[in-house]
Amino acid sequence: GSEMCIRDSNRVNADLVTYSSTFNSGQASTVIINTGNTTHTVSISFQHFPVGANYHWYILKGGTDNAPFSEQVYVNGAGPSLPIGGPLNYASIKPYGAPLNAAIKITVPPLSTIYLMADGR
Repeated sequence: GSEMCIRDSNRVNADLVTYSSTFNSGQASTVIINTGNTTHTVSISFQHFPVGANYHWYILKGGTDNAPFSEQVYVNGAGPSLPIGGPLNYASIKPYGAPLNAAIKITVPPLSTIYLMADGR
């Protein structure tokens, strides 16, 4: 983002690392990194930010090869066509999206990273 807002606010779990920022274009974003082997559900509430109608996210997750340090990257479920790396069509992979009605609740798989962006008003 254009400006870092906060890192690890209200951190209650050693597995999760977060970074939040805003963009000059009006959006707010959060990166959530799950370094653990357990799935977590995270609640995100944007404070002091006029959110818009929707939010969007990508989930990056490793493959099943060489666990726990996969040489494969899956983006929103799309995997590589080669033994290592990520999907070749990564630029055309659509983000997941949902209406932003209240606090965001998102499931963070083990050993994954989520890039989430909320529309600005």
